[in-house]
Amino acid sequence: MKKLMILAALGTAALFTACGDDSSSGASAGCEVSATDTAVKMVQSVPGYGETTTTWTIDGDNITISYDPAPAEGENGMTYPKGEQTIETLKAAADKTCEEFNNPSAAQ
Repeated sequence: MKKLMILAALGTAALFTACGDDSSSGASAGCEVSATDTAVKMVQSVPGYGETTTTWTIDGDNITISYDPAPAEGENGMTYPKGEQTIETLKAAADKTCEEFNNPSAAQ
């Protein structure tokens, strides 16, 4: 169930990939992941659309997901029980998403 939640969250992040401002339209497409002791950040860039950042933050027994820019409608993210998830498992899931984003043919 917990893995399903993270996959759903990553899928939701992918939906917001094409949202953003046009100010970075000269940038190349790509995806990068970074991590700290308490958070994982995934930045996806699409020429003509800008960047979308998804951040997973571990706060005690919970994980909070937030998006920048925030979705046009609805709440900006969600919080769910951490369970067995760690920074390492969150980073691994984000790395897999970025790998598929950066190499779409390898995802098949």
